[in-house]
Amino acid sequence: MGDEMGSAYDLIIIGAGPAGIAAGLRAKREGLDFLVLERDEPLWTIRETYPEEKPVMKHPPDFQMPDDIRFETCPKSEFLERWEKYWKELGSKLHTKEPVNDIKKTGDVFKVKTPKAEYESRFVVLAIGVQGKPRKLGIPGEDQENVHYKLKDPKAYAGKICLVVGGGDTAAETALLLTKYAKKVYMSYRRDKFFRLKPENLEAIENSNIEVIFKSNLIKIEGNKVWIDIDGRKEILEVDHIFLCLGTIPNKEFLERLGLALNELGKPIVNENQETNIPGLFAAGDVVTPSLITYAVESGWKVVGEIKRRLGR
Repeated sequence: MGDEMGSAYDLIIIGAGPAGIAAGLRAKREGLDFLVLERDEPLWTIRETYPEEKPVMKHPPDFQMPDDIRFETCPKSEFLERWEKYWKELGSKLHTKEPVNDIKKTGDVFKVKTPKAEYESRFVVLAIGVQGKPRKLGIPGEDQENVHYKLKDPKAYAGKICLVVGGGDTAAETALLLTKYAKKVYMSYRRDKFFRLKPENLEAIENSNIEVIFKSNLIKIEGNKVWIDIDGRKEILEVDHIFLCLGTIPNKEFLERLGLALNELGKPIVNENQETNIPGLFAAGDVVTPSLITYAVESGWKVVGEIKRRLGR
């Protein structure tokens, strides 16, 4: 059995989000010797950053997972309640509050260093999510108190005028949740139409009272006034709150320090088996895939299948 002083684990999984927990579940069910290291608490990002009323979307039709891990669209609270039993199934194999400081490979063995110990493993699965900082616009005023980078409780903005900036699903879902309580919701997007929204989000926006401002870019923010360029003309919007839903900047410093090759988005480059340029080091979940829970879960499950095959089990 692997431990901090003895022989190497079969694999060490870094991160206990949906991808890391799915990887741990498969490792346990396949009888592999594994360890999951989590810097905070399991499912921390979902627990702390997802809006209370945000629905967790169901799996796609080709979702390659066991029936007991499949899920239909459900509220955040229901998803967390269900997945609590999954991470508890990992038992002592899950270490919380133990961040990974470094990963080095010597021969065929990885040395994974934390503030508490140094572990050895034949394979490593990086399932850390994005773990970066919110992407900003780089304009004056975006550090004001009424500028937000996530929506925690839509009810807090009842009767307010809100502006959501961005054209992805996070921006769409933020705007849609705000419409339940806000007096008025604007969306600002730099392109002339939405390109990458899930069909259900696009349809919901089209059938909502959200005022979408295409071909627009914010210039500056002063108090409740927002200077905005709309297809070449300057206008001022008066709003109470601004939500910048522009994605997250990956923790490039940590990834580069590990020696990983990164793409233009700062994410690890992987092959069809989710293996990075470092043989035996795999990446799963948001650190490489689109930020969807179903993709992360499937990603974590699949990568352990590949590791099992290489172990000859």
